[in-house]
Amino acid sequence: MNKYYQQLLECFKSWAMDATDFLKGNISVYGDDVAFSKDDIFAYLFAPRGNDCDSMRKQCLEIIFSGLSVVTERLLQDHLSGGILYNKLDDDCFVEETKSVSKRKLVCLTIK
Repeated sequence: MNKYYQQLLECFKSWAMDATDFLKGNISVYGDDVAFSKDDIFAYLFAPRGNDCDSMRKQCLEIIFSGLSVVTERLLQDHLSGGILYNKLDDDCFVEETKSVSKRKLVCLTIK
């Protein structure tokens, strides 16, 4: 999961700087790992509305993604690159050692 958290944060930061790709509907947070359908609602939400409206939507999205990147970084700091759980949860030895431990106690074990 940590790599997905990292990818999500990187997308938020990228869109906070320039939300043009997001506004055009070019959304690929996790590449081919996670696919979603582009139905009528998707087409309506990402349809061009005109230069004035599109520039305002772009500015609003950049502000939203800027806030989301800060919140994501704070909430998932242990799971992101440099965090105490970043490499541990993908380590087979760690998974084997903690197989019988309750998920609530798992975080306490890794902090020691």
